[in-house]
Amino acid sequence: MTNYKITKHIPIITIDGFSGSGKSTLCRLIANALKWNLLDSGAIYRTLAFITLNNNINIASEKDIISVIPNLDIQFITCNTKIKVFLYNKDITNEISNLKISETASYIAQFPLVRKLLLTRQHSFIQYPGLIADGRDMGTVVFPNANIKFFLKANLKQRTQRRMLELKEKGFNVKFSNVLAEIKKRDERDCNRKCSPLLPAPDALVYNSTQISIKQLFNKILIYIHKKIII
Repeated sequence: MTNYKITKHIPIITIDGFSGSGKSTLCRLIANALKWNLLDSGAIYRTLAFITLNNNINIASEKDIISVIPNLDIQFITCNTKIKVFLYNKDITNEISNLKISETASYIAQFPLVRKLLLTRQHSFIQYPGLIADGRDMGTVVFPNANIKFFLKANLKQRTQRRMLELKEKGFNVKFSNVLAEIKKRDERDCNRKCSPLLPAPDALVYNSTQISIKQLFNKILIYIHKKIII
């Protein structure tokens, strides 16, 4: 259940989709173009995973995981169209980008109470002049009354290649087979979990980014946004 209100004063755009579909890059481009706030919900879960792993918290215990949520001090800072993640004023952007963190984040995201407690934190990102929300259940659960909703998908090979490029840019040496296996496992977990499964909202516009560049998709979506919202 949501505890926020959509008003004409603070519009919200959600972009959900599969890992490697290009949604994170697309969200950053749109947020930068509109000068809006950005919520990277995946970074919140990865930060939570980072804390649990570095403090030897049992990731199989929902009770132990939720104990750290009340003091979760996370900030997103835009730097040259890129988003840096700060935990207690420390830049942990690269530290939460490896496969182990992503795998752990996907695992703990299955817990219903974890997701419920993070709702308030996610709603706190609704600030003027507007919000771009990047995730897997932004349009279905977190912001079901968002003004515009998008959903991105792409074939597995293309998503794996994009994910590899992202990891290599951050200094990680990865193999195609390992990244492919990680994405397939995450797809299965995200789509089949009982709480907030990954699926398009009924009123979302669905785009397949396999045969189109993210820049081309950005231009297309930005035109649509300007038609629907007075900015």
